Amino acid sequence: MNAHAAKVYNIFQSYDYLAVTERMVMKLLFGFRDETIVVLNSKRARSFDDGLHRGRCHKIQKSFTTKGVDDYIAEGSEYRRTNMDYFLYDVANGFLDRTINALGRELVKKEVIRHRQLQKLAEDSCLANATFPCEEDKAPPNPKSLHTCYFGDVGCGHECVMETVWKAMAT
Repeated sequence: MNAHAAKVYNIFQSYDYLAVTERMVMKLLFGFRDETIVVLNSKRARSFDDGLHRGRCHKIQKSFTTKGVDDYIAEGSEYRRTNMDYFLYDVANGFLDRTINALGRELVKKEVIRHRQLQKLAEDSCLANATFPCEEDKAPPNPKSLHTCYFGDVGCGHECVMETVWKAMAT
């Protein structure tokens, strides 16, 4: 067993659960209801850090990389071949592909489409009226968000989201 494989084996032995979040199958695996996985993205929606750690809101800068960095980490590069993060990601994706095959690709595709539709509906219906902790750089977090978010900037607008999803499922 090579060094990468041994390290990945140990990681998979150490964790009870490892997920690749870009591809949704958790709803099917764990029987989650639609309204529990549709959320408003507070970071993208308002582009601010919630201020919990420093007591002040901070504008999140758009990420970027230079061409030199892009070339360095490009698919097939030495960096990709030797970096454990990419190796682990590829192994986790392999497990995910096998899980999708076991569940049925058409069923997963159908659920992903349904989730995206409900997500868009929730964003269209709730985003403009949701109260997030931060809407201004360097300001303290909005105390009203304490009543509309589960914690920090997690689950903001959840009542509207759940109501919107329930209505959509009833029709």
